[in-house]
Amino acid sequence: MWLLRAPNLTWRQASFLAVLITNLTMIVVLLLQRDHPSLLLHESSKRILQQVSSGALDTTATSGSLFTGERVRDFGENRMLFGDEDGLTRKATSARPRPIGEGDCDKWSVTTTIFEPSNAVRRQAQLYKHGWCMVIVSDKKGQPTYDIKGIPEEGRRRVIYLNVQDQLAFADQTQIDMIRDLPWNHFGRKNVGFLYAIAHGAKWIWDFDDDNELTGQGDIVIPGLKGSEVTFLEANRSGIPAFNPYPLMGATHFPVWPRGLPLTRVKDEQCYKFKKEELIKTSAPISSFGIIQSLANHDPDVDGIHRLIMPLHFDFQPGPQSSRTNTLPVAVPQDSFAPLNAQAALFLESALWMTFLPVTVHGRVTDIWRGYVAERLGREIGKRVLFTPPLVRQDRNPHNFLADMQGESDLYLRSDALLQVLSGTSFRSSTLMGRIEELWVELHDRGFVEEEDVLLIQGWMRALLKLGYRFPDLGRR
Repeated sequence: MWLLRAPNLTWRQASFLAVLITNLTMIVVLLLQRDHPSLLLHESSKRILQQVSSGALDTTATSGSLFTGERVRDFGENRMLFGDEDGLTRKATSARPRPIGEGDCDKWSVTTTIFEPSNAVRRQAQLYKHGWCMVIVSDKKGQPTYDIKGIPEEGRRRVIYLNVQDQLAFADQTQIDMIRDLPWNHFGRKNVGFLYAIAHGAKWIWDFDDDNELTGQGDIVIPGLKGSEVTFLEANRSGIPAFNPYPLMGATHFPVWPRGLPLTRVKDEQCYKFKKEELIKTSAPISSFGIIQSLANHDPDVDGIHRLIMPLHFDFQPGPQSSRTNTLPVAVPQDSFAPLNAQAALFLESALWMTFLPVTVHGRVTDIWRGYVAERLGREIGKRVLFTPPLVRQDRNPHNFLADMQGESDLYLRSDALLQVLSGTSFRSSTLMGRIEELWVELHDRGFVEEEDVLLIQGWMRALLKLGYRFPDLGRR
């Protein structure tokens, strides 16, 4: 604080010096830790030290440190489980237990909450009329029971609430160790719900937040879908580093961007601006897609920076380029990436393995990292992502926007590097499971996630094998 009282310094100069002194102090402490390992440091500081020492953090620039995504550690090839066909076959065969039993539904909604039933949950429960079941995953801070009023007995039977004891019982029933390994009081407990749905017959999973309410009165209806064919818009352009669908699909102001879009791409016109002749109306089997991501009206999914400086609430309206962009879904361009969230996303059977949420990153980051990884691995099996006009309205639970920003720091500082790594990744394994494992190990070695997530993805694949899930073959179209 003495800097702010210095008579010859402006507030801006004092703030700059304070930041500089803080950074220098951290570097000195980190270097001391390197030479004196007995010095105790927080795990995050140790990770920074490792990255500084290896060059993954560029500390030479006067404007700050840049995360580069260089390799900083080695998980160890001898610890990989799915890298060869023979080993994979053995593990798949030995991992299958006796069947759990017949499920009631092939369409499941999955959410996690510690609150009383919301309007979004009550609306979702009404989908029992259209053959849906729902599983709600609680946590140690949640309620022991969960009563959705106004639902008849037929509907109640299709709503499953998993409190702490229920989750532990499910782990015992299935002998799936990773259920116990998932941290409590973390968004990643939602993974238990995905496993429960798959164990009970899910072929579709609607992954939603309890503040995203379906609009309309009927079933979940994908715009443009007739029978098994879906009509959509295709951006006929290559070399798009990151795709921002919001301007194209009718956002009412600019700049506007989804949470997780690299900040360097917010004003990059090649990521959001398309000539009319570049937008092609086409159709394909719905099975060509693995994930269908819905936009949200009223309070769309944007990051903390956007919420602080841009209009807070808006609905998607017909855009200036073409009104049809608001009535048809839009496909993520080939070989590009778009941020996907866990607020309103439909996973088809070939993509149920993609639902895994990492747990060693913040809850504001986990679904974005999941989506980017899914998009990269989806190319290996010929599955793409489709954005639909809003199927939900978000009335967001209370959030502190500055706290959102703090939790989203990896999105601001590392998403560019992540997309570069994903774009440049090549695989050695001849199986999808081997490539899933390879990619998560690569992300660990480059500092995007921690070892716990690699161990969990291994446990996740073992769990899916136990539950009888069939992973798609490479190259399947």
